[in-house]
Amino acid sequence: MHSRFLGVSALACAIVFSGCVWLSGNRAPVYNISGAPLNHTGTIEQVGSRIRRAANMQGWEVVQEVRPQVIYVTKRRGSHSATAAISYDNASYSIQLRGSENLKQADTRIHKLYNEWIRELESTIEHEVSTGY
Repeated sequence: MHSRFLGVSALACAIVFSGCVWLSGNRAPVYNISGAPLNHTGTIEQVGSRIRRAANMQGWEVVQEVRPQVIYVTKRRGSHSATAAISYDNASYSIQLRGSENLKQADTRIHKLYNEWIRELESTIEHEVSTGY
């Protein structure tokens, strides 16, 4: 009877553990960008315009400019959405997660899809700011 209990307990632990792995398997640490250098010649207004253009090219909509050189952008795909803050100056920019829906966000982890969106946005910002129009 004791060994049967241990066997059932071990099976229950294995099921719980595999469920946790399955649920978190498509999550990763949130990819934030802090102080990424900008390679450009131009004004701060041009930097802002090029960042907005890059966001729009990647399917992000500019929700609002919360203060000069800080914009909130949102991307939606089906029932999934994320909002990020992009701050910038003439030398660098940062992107920080503000919130999400249906992207399994918990503490510092989120669905890998969000990180893919941010990496694509990062690449497009760097290209747009460095090459201009």
